[in-house]
Amino acid sequence: MSNTFELEQAVLGAIILESRSYDNVSSVIKPKMFTDARHMAIYSVMEEMVSSGTQVDLLTLKSALSKANSLDKAGGVFYLTELTSRVASAANISSHAAVIAQSYMLKEIIRIADSMKASAMLDSADPFDIIEQAVDGIRSMEYDEGSDIDFNSAVVEAELDLEQIDKGEVVLMPGAPFMKGFSFLPGEVVVIAADSGTGKTSVGMQWAIELDKKGFGGFFSSLEMTPKALAMREMAMEAGVNGFRMRQGNLSIDQWNSWQKLKGIKKLRISQAWTPESVRKKIRSYRKDKKIADTTPVFAVIDYVQLMHGSGSGEEKLTNISHALKQVALEENAVVLELAQINREWLKAKERKPTIHNIRGSDAIRHDADFVFLLYRPEYAGVDTFEDGTSTRDSGVWIIGKSRIGFPDGKQEGICSIVNGKWQEHQGRYEVSYAPEPVKPRLPFKDDNDNLKDFPF
Repeated sequence: MSNTFELEQAVLGAIILESRSYDNVSSVIKPKMFTDARHMAIYSVMEEMVSSGTQVDLLTLKSALSKANSLDKAGGVFYLTELTSRVASAANISSHAAVIAQSYMLKEIIRIADSMKASAMLDSADPFDIIEQAVDGIRSMEYDEGSDIDFNSAVVEAELDLEQIDKGEVVLMPGAPFMKGFSFLPGEVVVIAADSGTGKTSVGMQWAIELDKKGFGGFFSSLEMTPKALAMREMAMEAGVNGFRMRQGNLSIDQWNSWQKLKGIKKLRISQAWTPESVRKKIRSYRKDKKIADTTPVFAVIDYVQLMHGSGSGEEKLTNISHALKQVALEENAVVLELAQINREWLKAKERKPTIHNIRGSDAIRHDADFVFLLYRPEYAGVDTFEDGTSTRDSGVWIIGKSRIGFPDGKQEGICSIVNGKWQEHQGRYEVSYAPEPVKPRLPFKDDNDNLKDFPF
């Protein structure tokens, strides 16, 4: 670690001489990174001045420090004048700021390591608590204050997105086939909840592959299957055979050719992220490897959230995990898709279809989510036919359990065909419609008083 005292003087002196130099360092250094108390006081006031639109020079800085009763803390007028003599130009200010920030981070790492060692020596030490405290400490070096933006600027950014959408450009991340009409913004969490064997892993992979085809980058965190097993499963679906048949070999030429297009999926990465912090790390590593800017949204699919590791146990653990994943989505400019298990209490209900209250483990999963989709197979619930007598075989029902932006055309449920294990957008057979005119429903619907009726089960 280098002594940064003179570099700090040079940075402050450069800003006093050329106010615009502040823009070159504001995203790199914070007041706490300065080693001298005078420098902390000066840079803090500079931040306030720039934020209020005040130009920084020797006279305005002196006045601002006086109003803040910090002129003496800053070393007085003589020291401010001395700072301007410590720099010939502002040309190297960015590199100076980088050294100051790196030196601060190294000192913080040493402090955190010492704290971890001291905590680990205690008889009552909890390794997960120690790791969590260390992670919080490391993250605070970069995420101390978050990012602020004027509301009018946010409106302008949203307006630009809408203009691109009107031109037919893909700006927001589109949903899976059955999510027709839905698109997602970075910072949002999407939950797809289903029972085992329903096909939620397949849906998650379908979504990730489609995003790759549309130019979005991201990764699929498989906590149940290895990357090779996951790939073989997708290959089997493309070939139109089940996994057992796939592993027997002797496939036809057409079946071999069917999965060749999967080799064109080049942005999607398969990994294992067991903790929310690991998800954050994977996102950053992915951006670095693929040379994706922080301003470009990426996605992360977690299969499945109840298998993740975290501090605490039971509901507390899942609550902490859920909160942390939402934070990762917000801070890493990412859309996070959480696949989740549901309990089987819904099978005992008269309706025999799941609700968001059936998500296993913690209510926080649905509370933190921006969207919740529930999937179920009526045939698995012992329902052989729909109301019109058509077989439920190879069909799946999706339910929009939660949407912060409302529902498409009032529809909250629909049916998908399941072909070779893949949920596909329905081609007009059965679609739940909340039509304004009285019609005979093909699936359950709600009346004007929001009461469910006409169950075929």
